[in-house]
Amino acid sequence: KAAETALALPESYLQQVQERYRRRRDYLISRLAELGWQIEPPRATMYLWIPTPRTADGTPEGSTEFALRVLESTGVVVTPGNAFGEGGEGYVRISLIADCERLGQAIDRWAEAGIRYC
Repeated sequence: KAAETALALPESYLQQVQERYRRRRDYLISRLAELGWQIEPPRATMYLWIPTPRTADGTPEGSTEFALRVLESTGVVVTPGNAFGEGGEGYVRISLIADCERLGQAIDRWAEAGIRYC
């Protein structure tokens, strides 16, 4: 039933949804760039995968460790990439479900907590 309903949606609605997620994606990528991340925009997604920062010895911080550090220091939830399998280690996934204002609040908290990509 869900697929049937989706296929019956007007093209204009689908374009609105695509634009909404493109706007959120681009906004989040630009805000993360302020903190040192350089993210290649994915073509179609409801999530943004970002690499974890490097540790003092130059290796990527663990996905779980970074996600916990973000949560404990900012109250912002990101999903550790390793929750999706071995290939996700070294990344976290950020949902683009929230609007740009809410995403901006999360990144403001990261900046205040000194969370940066290095």
